Amino acid sequence: PKPAPKPEPKPAPKPDTRSDDGARALALLEGRQAPAASAPAPKPAAKGNFVLQIASYTASEDAQSRRSKLHQAGVTNAFVEQATVNGQKQYRLRVGPFPSREAAQAAQARLRTLGYDNGFIAAQ
Repeated sequence: PKPAPKPEPKPAPKPDTRSDDGARALALLEGRQAPAASAPAPKPAAKGNFVLQIASYTASEDAQSRRSKLHQAGVTNAFVEQATVNGQKQYRLRVGPFPSREAAQAAQARLRTLGYDNGFIAAQ
């Protein structure tokens, strides 16, 4: 069977109708505290930990240098995670965590404007 077509991207909401998730994602990206909900927010379920993987490097220095550039651009929740893939060390440049896939998608859209368009969302 042929893969399902990708859903059309939704038009960006008007700023005054921005969802709390979008506002939270922006706040998180800028390293600010997310706007507090009027009621205390319930703890997100374990599946609510989404991270955005931007790139993977074979040298720690490359990943750290790119992370520094992101911090300078205001993305203060970028971090490097070490992994071993097929016996090779990899340094994954990631941003997050985000409470929901929607928040991660909002961050992904913002990162595309900074030239990071190969990122993908992963559940931690």
